[in-house]
Amino acid sequence: MTSPEDRTHRDPGPGETHLDAGETFRDVPADATRHEPRAASYGNAAFPPPEAADEEIRLRFGAGPAAPKVWQPTPRPRRRRSRVMPFVSIAVSAAIIGGVAWYLLGTRGDLAVSAVRVQAPAGVLRCDGKTSSRKIRVVATVTLNGRPGLLTYRWTQSDSRPQEPVQVRIARGEKSRDLPLDWTVSGAGRAERTATFEVLSPGTLRSHATFRYSCS
Repeated sequence: MTSPEDRTHRDPGPGETHLDAGETFRDVPADATRHEPRAASYGNAAFPPPEAADEEIRLRFGAGPAAPKVWQPTPRPRRRRSRVMPFVSIAVSAAIIGGVAWYLLGTRGDLAVSAVRVQAPAGVLRCDGKTSSRKIRVVATVTLNGRPGLLTYRWTQSDSRPQEPVQVRIARGEKSRDLPLDWTVSGAGRAERTATFEVLSPGTLRSHATFRYSCS
């Protein structure tokens, strides 16, 4: 009968593989089980392994294009509003409103005369030697309120009776009107004459002016 030791250390017979229990895996070369990646082949075409393909793609094309930067407008600094601007705006608005009100009030309602001024030539006015006379113009300036209407007035010369009243039409927006008097003085000697202007309607106003005449 054969013992277990004899079965273990006996020489292998034909067709058997000898297994020595004393052998260890350190006797096997370290690269005995290492497999190098091989190119896969399909028919006549050969393809590199996946790692080699990825490396080749990175070498050819790099890491890829960088994403473009999005343009953003530069914010403008906020201007500080001047403290004077509100007051200027209020003043301009008040001036516009006042002008409109003045225009509306000044062009509506009845005609009115606020002042009268009469002017005569200054100095000594000498006559014409051939005719022994001279025509002298005296002008009355009437200040109006800009409203339309009828103005009635008359002149009075100091050497004669008052003239007949005269009526004139005043247009809308008219602020003043010049109303002249042509006075012809004749005769030899020196004289002082006075022209008086009267507003009869609307209201009553009066003014006068004096001039000096000389003829020898």
